[in-house]
Amino acid sequence: MSISIIGSSIKRLRQKFSQSIGLPIREALSEAEIEAALRAEHVMYRRCLWNPIITTWAFLSQVLDEDRTCRKAFSRVYAYLSDTQPVSDPLDLIDSQADTGAYCKARQRLSLDVLKRLYRSVATHQEETAAPERRWCGRRVSLCDGTTVLMPDTEENQATYPQHPNQKPGCGFPLAKLVAIFSLTTGALVEAITDIWSAYEPALLRKISTCLKAFDVLVGDRIYCTYVDIALLQRQQVDSVFRLHGARKVDFRKGQRLGKNDRIFTWEKPM
Repeated sequence: MSISIIGSSIKRLRQKFSQSIGLPIREALSEAEIEAALRAEHVMYRRCLWNPIITTWAFLSQVLDEDRTCRKAFSRVYAYLSDTQPVSDPLDLIDSQADTGAYCKARQRLSLDVLKRLYRSVATHQEETAAPERRWCGRRVSLCDGTTVLMPDTEENQATYPQHPNQKPGCGFPLAKLVAIFSLTTGALVEAITDIWSAYEPALLRKISTCLKAFDVLVGDRIYCTYVDIALLQRQQVDSVFRLHGARKVDFRKGQRLGKNDRIFTWEKPM
């Protein structure tokens, strides 16, 4: 599946989701799956309106919706409860749609470990159930890349992810380096890692590449095209496709010619 097809599919799904009412996210993430994740992370909770299950559905719906306000997420829960728990007066279920404070507090109580477990479960299920023709020659293909992201200017973030030294203190934002691995088959995020802005991307990739399996293919840009990284991937029986690193010069008069701009070269282990 091409990246453009994945992007257009996601756009259509988001539009369809925004036009729906209630909590259609329940079809993709069942109550049983959320309960299993809560048990695995030893999270205890009370049976109340804003329990972790309802709150997780509301939070994910808020992220996917074009209208990402708490009020819209609140209205989705209201519609869901009105439909699944009919009563004489729907307001018996929720005091007022104007009051989103309880939802915001419940969202803050969500366990990050539970959300990570849920995401990995969904991503793994999508990959395992994907049609064989969506793979390249029957093999899983993953994409890797890195970027930097700005973060809220808080003391905690500044301490963990300091701003760029070119910016004067108090005039910049905390800056984090993010490296991620995506599935080309499903478009799902497989694994990701964050560090300070100056962290070396290939070093971060090495920390998360253990998620790759034998016979996978990893595609990335030229910064990852080093002898060490390719050798480490081969040790995992993972093939790699990278653009040639800018620091490595190649003489196309050498090597075994396979076709136009296509040659086999042997790289010697650096001393």
